[in-house]
Amino acid sequence: MTRKVTLLLMIPIISFSAGCNALRPPEETAPPQPETPKRFVVVQEEGEMKNIGGLTVLKDNETGKEYLVVTGLNGATTVIGLP
Repeated sequence: MTRKVTLLLMIPIISFSAGCNALRPPEETAPPQPETPKRFVVVQEEGEMKNIGGLTVLKDNETGKEYLVVTGLNGATTVIGLP
């Protein structure tokens, strides 16, 4: 008996509190940051090939070095520094 009463009381309480929480406006947690230049830039990007995934060439703006990123068909990535 007490179990049924407890369940009957808990269901409206939970649904009411969840409904009121959705009406609350979102709180801002941090102020927006100023735009910073991106460190990595995509130089060239190729889609999936026959036996491998995609190929992407990235350039590091801090060092000026370029990297080849090979993405396998299973999602695994390999990064190779280009001379």
